Amino acid sequence: MLRCAVAPSIRTQGAKRILIALCLVLSVASCQGLGSQVELPAPYTQQGIQVTVDGFYRQGMSIVGLSGIAENVGSRSWSVCTISFDVMDAEGVKVGDAVAFTNGLAVGQKWRFQAAFTIPFGATFKSIGPGRMTLF
Repeated sequence: MLRCAVAPSIRTQGAKRILIALCLVLSVASCQGLGSQVELPAPYTQQGIQVTVDGFYRQGMSIVGLSGIAENVGSRSWSVCTISFDVMDAEGVKVGDAVAFTNGLAVGQKWRFQAAFTIPFGATFKSIGPGRMTLF
């Protein structure tokens, strides 16, 4: 009869891998419901730019910002367009921003934006509202 002993370091590495995999599964599961828990802004128009937020975007497994479409429905082309959003907690206190920037936005042009969050790591938020828009 052959007997195979597994070294303690190999068993420990296997346990670590299982623990890491379990943590990853739990973190993905907790983020999947985020869209239904956070209030996104309704479509709005500021300074001739119509903004529609359609969800979140990810980098790897982390949600890092908002995605959407901005369209220049005004009568003037812009060299620079910056859109910001207010990120607020459950009490309505601003905890950060989400910001997107592009060079050039012609009349009638649509822009698929990704507004990156500037909130501290681990901050929680409940709603996102329109912020400032800078055009020139």
